[in-house]
Amino acid sequence: MSADTLPATTPPAEVSGSPRAAAPADELWLAALRADGLALRDDPHGVQADPAAPAARDTGFVCALTDLGVLRVTGAEAVKFLHAQLTNDLERLAPDAAQWTGYCTAKGRLLATALAWRRSTEDGTPAVFLLVPRPQAEALRKRLAMFVLRARARVEDLSDALALIGVGGVGALPGGPAAM
Repeated sequence: MSADTLPATTPPAEVSGSPRAAAPADELWLAALRADGLALRDDPHGVQADPAAPAARDTGFVCALTDLGVLRVTGAEAVKFLHAQLTNDLERLAPDAAQWTGYCTAKGRLLATALAWRRSTEDGTPAVFLLVPRPQAEALRKRLAMFVLRARARVEDLSDALALIGVGGVGALPGGPAAM
């Protein structure tokens, strides 16, 4: 794609009525997408990829998932700690799989949902990642951290450190349109 074939838009920090300003990682990612010619549009949730653009439908598109955040729980007891805090069995979650899980109060009231997956850090420390709505990320990190106590686990909010992307359209399928 070339930059002159698809319209660009303003970054989230400049969009009037945008619910939040873009984090530095978001702004860099959106600038890279614009330079690659991705059609973007403004909506109440910030800047989004425009899947209605013909090129996006026919060849595929990449979009920044700026409305999502990532928590990482690391440490020797990270899996055991989260297994006791969340609604699904993380101890049996395979390293190459992801599953939806919930975080509830002691009375069973659902506070948050997350997509969870396991992966070791660079130094081999066990880690669990939680993909959550970005506005809930820091509050959820604080609440989980309150219950760490003596568990050998650490909860971090990586939302501003990571650029999350989504892919879609026929061209995003491995093997192209023939894979459908």
